[in-house]
Amino acid sequence: MMEREFLKLDLTPIEKRILSILKEYGGKAREDDVNKLFISAVFQGHPLTLDTYLDTLVERRELERDRKGGYLRMIDLKELDDRLKELRKEVNDYKKRYARFLYGYLASIKRRDVNVVILKDCIEEVASMVDDLDRDRLILGYGERRVRRQILLELLVYQLKEIIDLTEEFYRRFSQRIEEIKGEVRMVRESLRKCEESVNNLRLVDRTLRIKERRLMEEKEKTIKELEDKTYSREEAVECSLSLREHVKSFDDLCERARECLIFDIKMIQMMREYEDLENIAENIKTSLDDVQGLMEDLAELRDSLEKHEILCLKRENKLSSLIQDWIRRYVKGP
Repeated sequence: MMEREFLKLDLTPIEKRILSILKEYGGKAREDDVNKLFISAVFQGHPLTLDTYLDTLVERRELERDRKGGYLRMIDLKELDDRLKELRKEVNDYKKRYARFLYGYLASIKRRDVNVVILKDCIEEVASMVDDLDRDRLILGYGERRVRRQILLELLVYQLKEIIDLTEEFYRRFSQRIEEIKGEVRMVRESLRKCEESVNNLRLVDRTLRIKERRLMEEKEKTIKELEDKTYSREEAVECSLSLREHVKSFDDLCERARECLIFDIKMIQMMREYEDLENIAENIKTSLDDVQGLMEDLAELRDSLEKHEILCLKRENKLSSLIQDWIRRYVKGP
C-alpha cells in the first residue's frame, strides 16, 4: 500500500506553552489557573482567551478539556493505544458482520455527477489503515504524526458507521417489502398447485397439465436469485447507477435526498424492480385462477346435468350408446 501523505502542522508557541504548563502540573490543571499564567489582552473591547488554542490541542488529541469541571488534562500515548484497540475491534466487527452481506453498493447522484461507495471495500480500506497505524506507532519519534493519523482514522471510522447506518436502514425497508411480496407469491403458488391438481383430476386430456404462468413465475425467481448472488465492480456499479437514475424516484422509501443528491443502494433498487415484476406475475395468476375457477364451476354444473341425462340412464342396447356412456364417465365424471 502506498504511504499516505500528511500535512505537518507545528504547534504554535502558545500551544507549546500550554502543554509545558500542564506538564509542570503533572498533566492536569484547572483551566482558570492556566489562563492566569498568560498576559491578558483585549481586542475590540473583549478580553482574548485561550479557547482557540485549547480547541486546536483537543482536536489534535494533545489534551482533553472538561468544560463542566473546568479542567485540562494531557492525553498520553497509552490512552491513544487504548482508543486504537477500540477502533480495531469496531472495524473487525464490521468485517465479520458484513462478510457475507449481499448489498452495500451505495450511489450518490447529483445531476450528471455520480459517486459510488462499496461498503465492503470501505471496510477493508479502513481495516488496512488500522493495521498500518498499529505497526507504525512503535517507530521512535513517530508520536506527533501518529496522532494526526489516528485523528484521520477516527473520522473515517465515524464516516464508515454513517454509511453502515444508512445501508442498514435501506436494507430494513427493502427486506420488509420483499417479505410482503414473498408472502403473496407463496399463497399464489399454493393456489396454483391446487388448481392444477383439480384440473388434472378431471382427466380432460391424457397428460398432466401445468399452467403456463407457473413457468413465468419460476423464470422470474431464477432471475432474482442470479441477481441476488451478483457482485459488482466499481465500474459496473457506476454504470448501473446511471441506468437506474430515473427509476429510483419510484422507490421513495429506498432512497434519501441530501444536498440535492439522490442516494440509494444500487442492488436493492435492481432487486426491487425484479420483485415488483414477480408481484405483477402473481397478480396475473390470481386473475387467471379466478377465471379457471369460474370455468371449473361451469364444468361441474355441466357434469351434474350429464349425470342426470337420460343417455346415462339407458340400458346399453347397442355398441354406440355403450361407448358414449364410457367416455362420459371417464372424462367428464372424473375418477
